Amino acid sequence: MTVNNNQNLSTNGHRERSIADWSVALAKYSLRRFLGRDGYRRVASRKWTSSGLTIGALGLTADLMQVFGSIVEIGLAIAAMSAAVFGFIILKRFRFCASFAVPFMFAALTTLFFGGVVVAKGAASVPDDRGLVATIFDRLDRIDETTRRIETTVNETANDVRSTKQSVESLEARIDEILRERLPENAEINPATREAFETALRDLVMSNSARKQEAVTSLLSGDAEEAARRLEAIAEDQTRSASATAHEASKTWIEIAALKFKSEPQGALDALKQAVRLEPANKTANVMAAGLAYQFGDLEEAFDTTLRLVGGEGDIPVWERNDGQLGIRLAKPPRGVEDPEERRRIIRQIERKEELAVASALVIHAQLYFHRDDSGTALKLLERAERFTRAGRFPALARTIELSRLRYQQRSTASLESAFNDWLAIAESQGSSGSERAAAFAQMAIICARRGDEDDARRYFLEARAYYREMNDALGEASLYRAVGAGIYSAGNRETGCGYLRDAKEKYLTAGGDEWADRLNAVIALGCANSP
Repeated sequence: MTVNNNQNLSTNGHRERSIADWSVALAKYSLRRFLGRDGYRRVASRKWTSSGLTIGALGLTADLMQVFGSIVEIGLAIAAMSAAVFGFIILKRFRFCASFAVPFMFAALTTLFFGGVVVAKGAASVPDDRGLVATIFDRLDRIDETTRRIETTVNETANDVRSTKQSVESLEARIDEILRERLPENAEINPATREAFETALRDLVMSNSARKQEAVTSLLSGDAEEAARRLEAIAEDQTRSASATAHEASKTWIEIAALKFKSEPQGALDALKQAVRLEPANKTANVMAAGLAYQFGDLEEAFDTTLRLVGGEGDIPVWERNDGQLGIRLAKPPRGVEDPEERRRIIRQIERKEELAVASALVIHAQLYFHRDDSGTALKLLERAERFTRAGRFPALARTIELSRLRYQQRSTASLESAFNDWLAIAESQGSSGSERAAAFAQMAIICARRGDEDDARRYFLEARAYYREMNDALGEASLYRAVGAGIYSAGNRETGCGYLRDAKEKYLTAGGDEWADRLNAVIALGCANSP
C-alpha cells in the first residue's frame, strides 16, 4: 500500500514538470552517463561564463581576419578532432578519463561555435576570386600609404626633438657661460649667495615674462648693462604696482644684483637692500646682503643683518638629530599643492634653501666676531654652522667653514706653523680651485708677514695677486693688500706695511669698497702719519 502511494506521488510530480525541466534533466542525465560520475562533477563545478566568452572572442577575431579566411575552418577541424579524441577516451572509460571531461566540453563548445561561423559564412554571398584579390591588394596599398605617412611623421618628430635638444643644450651652455662671466670664482662669496645668484640667473633666462625676455636677449648678446637697466625698470614698476607681489619684485632685484655683482658690486648691494626691504623674511636675500656688506667693509650692517637670522633661537625652527646634525622644519607648508609627493618635494626644497641661508649667516657672523678679536665666539658659531653640513650636505659650505677655521688658528702664534702647512696643502692640491689657491697663498703671505719673513710674504702675495687678477676680483685683491699690510705692520715694519695699506685703500675705492676705504683711511691717519 505504501509502495503504491509513493508511485502515485512520483507520477504526479513528473507530470507537473515542464518540458524545459525535462530537457535540463535529460541533458544532465546524458552528461552524467557519458562523462561518468567524476567527470560530470568536474564539469558541473566549473564556471563556464569566462570559457564561453573566450571561445566567442576567438571565433569573432578569426572571422574578422579576412586576409586569413581559412583560419575559421582550421579552428573548426582542430576543435572537432579534439572533441572526438577526448570523447573516445571518455567512452572507453580509461582510468584517467575523468581528467578529459572539461577539455572535451571546451572542445565540443568550440566545435559548435566555429561550425556556426562556417555555416553563416557559407550562406553569405562570397565575391569571386578576382574581386577578393583586388580587395586584398587595395587594402595592402592603403596600409603601405598609411605606413609611409607614419614614417614621415616619426621622422619629423625625431627631427623636432633633436632640434629642441640641441637648442636646450646650447641654452644651457650659454647659461653656464653667463654664470662664469657674472659670478667670479671667489672664495669670499658665501655658498648661499652663490647658489642664489645662480638660481636667479637661470630663472631669469627661463622666465615667461615678455619684458624680462627682452632683458635676456640683451644679456645673451653680451650687453649685461642694458639687461640690468631693463630689469631695473621692471623692478621699479613691480615695486609701485599693486598687482605685483613683494616676492616678485624682490626676485627681480635679486636678478639685478646677480647681473651687477661682478661689474658693479655696489649696485648689486643696493639691489639686495631693495630686495630685503620688500621681503624682510627672505633669509637668502638677507644673507646675500650681509655677505656683500661684509666684503665692502660695512661690518656693522653685516653684523646686524646676520644677528637677525641667528641671534634668536625661537625665530628659527631648528631640529637636531641624534648625531648632532641640524636642520630646519618649514613652519608654513605651501598651499594649493594637492599631490603629496610634489608637496614634500617643495617643502624639502624650501627647507634646504633656508638651512643653507642660516648656516651661511652663522659663518659670516663668525667672521665678524673674528674682526672683533672674539675667536671663542667665532669658533662656536663655526661649530654650529658645521652641524648643518653633516651627512655630506652643503660641501661648498663645509669647505668655507674649514677655510675660516684655518684663519682663526692663525690668531695664536703657536698655531702659525700648523696653519701654514694646512694652507700650503690647499695651494698645492690638484683638486683646489683658483679661488681656494688665491685664499691659500694670501693666508700664507699673512703668516709669513706676521713671522717677519717679508721675502716669503712678498712671494706668496704675488702668487695670490695673480690669481685674483686672473679672476678679475678687484675686491679680493684689495683685501689681499689690506691683510698683508696689516700683518707686516704688526710685525714691526711700519713703512712697508703702510705702503700696502695705502695701496689697499686706493684699490677699495676703485672697486667700490668705500666702507673699507674709510676704515683704512682712519688707520693710515693714526698709524702711518709719519711714514713715507
